[in-house]
Amino acid sequence: VSESEGKSDEEETRQEEEESFDPIPRTLKGSEDESNDEEDQELRLSEEAKIQEEEEADELYRDAPIPPTTIPSIIFENLPMFNSAFRFDERLRSLETIFSEYRQTNPFVDAVSAIPEKDEFLHNIDENMKKIIKGQVKNQVKEQVSRTLPRIEESVNATLEAEVLTRSSHSSRTSYAI
Repeated sequence: VSESEGKSDEEETRQEEEESFDPIPRTLKGSEDESNDEEDQELRLSEEAKIQEEEEADELYRDAPIPPTTIPSIIFENLPMFNSAFRFDERLRSLETIFSEYRQTNPFVDAVSAIPEKDEFLHNIDENMKKIIKGQVKNQVKEQVSRTLPRIEESVNATLEAEVLTRSSHSSRTSYAI
């Protein structure tokens, strides 16, 4: 019985420790700002040191001559075997035929290639429509002018006759006044 009590006591203390454990470390409020400033300064200094080391390493290699690379003739001799081992020529021909078939069956290729022709066609239609509309407007204006012109002539003639009559009546009065 004492062993089971000992185990249960250990389990209870373990549970209490786990519950009271705070995984986030806490610092005092006053010292937090100071430590952050110190940490930031240390980080900046270490970053500057790393940058300076990299620049020094770059300077060392900048002045060093780079030897030209030579390709051994064995590689050139083995290129035809490499090509035939992976059948590049056959794959290339196969891809070319597949692409050619795709271009022939793809409706978008025809549509895209016909765009300039369609643009020209639409431009011609637009020009023709403008000409037709211009002709129609001219005809309508002629008809309206031919309908309204007699009325305008009558109105102008009536106004002129009235003006002539008014002047002639004034002129006869002025001639007797002398």
